[in-house]
Order: sequence, then structure tokens, then C-alpha cells
Amino acid sequence: MKIIRQFAWVLPLLLAGCETVPVLVPLPEAAPAPESKPAPPARPVRTVDDDVRQLLGDAEQALAADRLTAPLHDNAFDRFQAVLMLKPGNEQALAGLRMILARYLQLAREAAAAQHYGKARALIERARLVEADNADIEALAKELAQAVASLKARQPEYIGTNNEFPLTEAGLEQQNNDTVEYLQAIARQARQENVSLLIVARSDAEGRWIYQQMKKAVAGYRLRGDIKLGKRPKILLLPPID
Repeated sequence: MKIIRQFAWVLPLLLAGCETVPVLVPLPEAAPAPESKPAPPARPVRTVDDDVRQLLGDAEQALAADRLTAPLHDNAFDRFQAVLMLKPGNEQALAGLRMILARYLQLAREAAAAQHYGKARALIERARLVEADNADIEALAKELAQAVASLKARQPEYIGTNNEFPLTEAGLEQQNNDTVEYLQAIARQARQENVSLLIVARSDAEGRWIYQQMKKAVAGYRLRGDIKLGKRPKILLLPPID
């Protein structure tokens, strides 16, 4: 018994040596989370007000360049009208139309003062496209008619008046917007009155260019006339050709 007591302290150690020692296995490292890409910025939504501002800016530029009602879709009148379709009663657009009208009347007065009565009449007709019923237009048309009557009384042989439209050499050489607009106004008048044309030009090429510009203004209408070579370019409206 004494021997057992002496070695009794060894037993717990032996039993402890028989216990399983846990093995520590390292856990796998977690995969890094994929980086999230930032969402693309949302496109700004274009509003009616944005369109109106763009149209007004373009219209003011066309007005400053005297692109009043031509060329087609690139003129002040069309853009101001587009604004009024989006925003009826827009004050800036209405003011712009009044400025176009005033500009046409100014140009018509200048043409009449230079006795270019055909050109003055064409410009008055352009003004009527902007506003059909306007007291200032009718007053100027009356003044023009009186000036023509006075000239006829003083110069019965005068060929011009309402049926002759002089063309500037500079305008024909530059082929600028004012010249195109002027030619197209004459073409509309010819269609309205059902008359024919006599185009006096300095060359065949110039005459053909004049006719082509006029034809664009009256698409679908048979614009009848002839081209004659001459030193002073102009257009004459004549009775219809049978």
C-alpha cells in the first residue's frame, strides 16, 4: 500500500498523456470582396425649358445675321415660331417676331427711297408673312403705291415699278442669304400673280443659279420664264407665257 501511495501521483500524468491533443488548422483567408464599380452618372433629362432656351439663342443669332425668314429651317422666324409652339405667349419670341417685322419694313423703306420699287414690294410681302394684318405694313404699301404712281406720271417710259426687281452684283457674287431670300420672295409673288419671269443675268451660270434659288421657294409649281444675258442683272415679271 505504501508503494501504491508513492506512485499514485504518477497516474494522473499518465492519463493526461493519453488524451488527444487538438490540432489547430489555420482557416483559409476569405477572398477579398470584388470592388464595386461606381454607377455611371445619370444623363440629365432635357426639359422643355432647355429646348426653349436653345431655340431662343439660335433665333437671336439668326436675327443678328439678317437670316430673317430664309434659309429654310435656319432662320429667326422659324425658331421664334417653334418657341411659341412650346411656350405660347413667350415674350422673348413675340418680341423677336416684332423685330423681324420692323427689319423688313426698314429694308423696304430703304429700297423705296432708292426707287427699287420691285424690291420694296417683295420685302413688304415678306413682312406680311410675319404678320398678315398690320397697320404699319399697309401704311408703307400705300406710300409705295403713291410713289410708283408719281414716278409713272413723271416718267411714263419707266420700265420698273412693281414688275422689275434689280439684283445687286455683290449679292449675286456672294450668293448670300439676303439675295436668296430676295429671290425667293420674287418667286412667291410670281406664283401668286401667275406671271412668267425674265431673268437678266451676266452669264448663263448666274442665270441658272438665280432660277434654281427661286424654284426652291415654290416647290411643285411650274415657274415659267427665260434667261437673257445683260450687263445689269434683274428680274422682270411678265404676263404668262401661253
